[in-house]
Amino acid sequence: MPRRNTCNRLPGVTSTLPPSITISALIDNSTVSARPDLRGKAAVEQMADDMRQFGQREGGVSRDDLELLGWTSQQVDLHSSDARTLALRLSRVAA
Repeated sequence: MPRRNTCNRLPGVTSTLPPSITISALIDNSTVSARPDLRGKAAVEQMADDMRQFGQREGGVSRDDLELLGWTSQQVDLHSSDARTLALRLSRVAA
């Protein structure tokens, strides 16, 4: 028995709504702010905060995770030790 091409097909219906593309306002809020602009103490404090937040969500943070958050490899080399110390100190205070 030959198969029918019209099986399980509904006739097309033209939409009365105009096509529109909307970009959610959440997109602007969900992007990571630029980390390469941070220097010195501000970079250490922000990296420590990133380490604490990421660590709480994921159980730990790696170099790759920091780079996904927007840190450059040079910043990670330069500030990760101080940021780790600060993050541990702040997490003990918060506990």
